[in-house]
Amino acid sequence: RGRTQQLNSPWDVLLVEPGSTSGAAGSGATLYIAMAGTHQIWSHDVASGVTQRFSGTGAERNQNGSTALTTSWAQPSGLALLNPRSMAGAESGVLVVADSESSSVRALDLSTGGASPLAGGDPFFSDNLFRFGDQDGAGADALLQHPLAVCTLEDGTVLVADSYNHRIKVLEPDTCRVTTLVGGGRPGFKDGSGTNALLSEPAGLVAGPPGSGKVYVADTNNSQIRVLDVASKTLSTLQLSGVPPPRQDPFSVPVSEFGAFGASSSGAPPAPAGAKVVPGQLAVVAGSGGQQEGSLVLRLVLPEGYHLTKGAGSGFTTQVYGSEAGQLEVRPGKGLLPDTPTPTLNLKYKWSGSSSSGGKPSAVLRVLSKVYFCVDGGACLFEEVCFDISIQPSADVSSTGLVLEHALSAGAALASEDQLLGMGLSS
Repeated sequence: RGRTQQLNSPWDVLLVEPGSTSGAAGSGATLYIAMAGTHQIWSHDVASGVTQRFSGTGAERNQNGSTALTTSWAQPSGLALLNPRSMAGAESGVLVVADSESSSVRALDLSTGGASPLAGGDPFFSDNLFRFGDQDGAGADALLQHPLAVCTLEDGTVLVADSYNHRIKVLEPDTCRVTTLVGGGRPGFKDGSGTNALLSEPAGLVAGPPGSGKVYVADTNNSQIRVLDVASKTLSTLQLSGVPPPRQDPFSVPVSEFGAFGASSSGAPPAPAGAKVVPGQLAVVAGSGGQQEGSLVLRLVLPEGYHLTKGAGSGFTTQVYGSEAGQLEVRPGKGLLPDTPTPTLNLKYKWSGSSSSGGKPSAVLRVLSKVYFCVDGGACLFEEVCFDISIQPSADVSSTGLVLEHALSAGAALASEDQLLGMGLSS
């Protein structure tokens, strides 16, 4: 009860009042919680403050049953109240649940705690959490990949954030038919209509004011709020005004000082254990008021026949260290690796340093790449690559660019079972 009740990775909440689809918390109101960490749906009684398990055994399965204890969930992540006009007999209360690890959308009966399938997932084997894909269809013929959010519309249909497919799809509860609404099936950032519009792992949905026909989308990897016009299938980007600028540019590189975290001889902290270190040096203008713009090309070469593991989220992050770390601007500061035989990062930098540094680096830029790759019919491999680039002031700068390359090994460590399960992937 209250603060004495421990929770485990709650990912969504939904307030439900008797006899209504929404409203202020009053007598009889229940807050339902998608408890992803325990693979259950919990309930919180607003009046008494008591929180308890509502549905799910706690086993990670795509198991539908008629009662709370014959039902199992697999990282439930999104909740929405089904419109009473949908699905005959649903007036007693039905929640739509985005069950992410089973790549399915399921219905939760609030009168029994039992569940039934709507779309996606394996309809026969509850332990199989690896039936995923990107395919429109009805019921189990529809394939999703790690959906994280659902949202009910005024006409009774349900929108699904099919996160790892980078799409928004429509689910018709009466027929269980799923149809793609917007999104091109690959990560990107582009306003437009239908599949010409691009998103990157949409993870949250909320309907706009009644009658607006709008849905707001949390476009996670793009760090943007998108606006979806459902009728026209048009996606735009929400324009904010009057918002104070961030203290730090969200697209720039985080800054740390030399010596932090137990600096190595290069000035940066030691590379993560097991990471392959690729050193480099970038010459920049020395002296007061020096400014320089240029490009960094960091290339990874996959072994022949290998490709990035689909849905694993191979990506990179950046960090800059040093006494003049704040004088180096690099964009983008993080992102996903392109799925090509030679995933290449094209970074732009701007240097505004003023120190000659006495022959020592003024800063160290670290680009850390986590790469999941596999060959069809073979094992999934993992390699962490650490590009450490010393920023070296110089009186003679002949080039403003730098190209570094690292060949990944087919003898790299196997991706762990925990890593694969955490991503909803099989080897």
